Amino acid sequence: MKYKDYLILPVLIMYLLYASCAYISKTEERLDGRKADAPVATVDPSVISWGGEEGEYGECWYAEGARGTSYFMVACNGEKDPVICFFNNTSAERHNAGTESSCVVSDKHMKCTNNGIRYDLIFVDEMTAYDLLSGTYYQRGDYNLLKSQLTTGKFVSADNPNHYYVFKENGKSVEYAGDKVFKGKWSISTSDSISLYDKTCREVFDLQLLSDDFGNVCGFNTNGAVYTLAA
Repeated sequence: MKYKDYLILPVLIMYLLYASCAYISKTEERLDGRKADAPVATVDPSVISWGGEEGEYGECWYAEGARGTSYFMVACNGEKDPVICFFNNTSAERHNAGTESSCVVSDKHMKCTNNGIRYDLIFVDEMTAYDLLSGTYYQRGDYNLLKSQLTTGKFVSADNPNHYYVFKENGKSVEYAGDKVFKGKWSISTSDSISLYDKTCREVFDLQLLSDDFGNVCGFNTNGAVYTLAA
């Protein structure tokens, strides 16, 4: 055997090892049924606000994916597991059936079987879900766009210009009431509401967002008080 053959042999062995590992990885991916490039779950579905009253369906989470134009809705039942219903607009039969399924929520996953199809949902943010089994994204709104609109200015009281709120990108909030300052935390609840925790009184307030004719946030309403977004 020539000297150059001794150099080629180790390279050939390394290539075969790499190819076999890649094949095993792909095989495991197929057996598991999940996508290799799946996003990371950052929000626990047990704390998500679905947008409806207890026992009633909330907002629609729409998707453009492998299963056609589809969406799902979730209803909370107090301490019981949430009830979910998937609809597929490409199938009138499924759309009209509206079969409900109870979800098992564990370790930031929401798992169920609906209309004979299994789902394993994780949540990238409060308005974006991802099905690990089909690789389909579902959204009820644009989280990044909504967050940017909420943090671009201050929300001033319609009755008192010296009373206003500022929502920061890091999730902190500041309420200015004349010469008084109240700190808190805020988070997006649904596509048209946010939750505000006031550290001073240790209470949580729901703020209903107001939109202009173009769908952009222009203010919010809380307990009848209106605040308008000012740059």
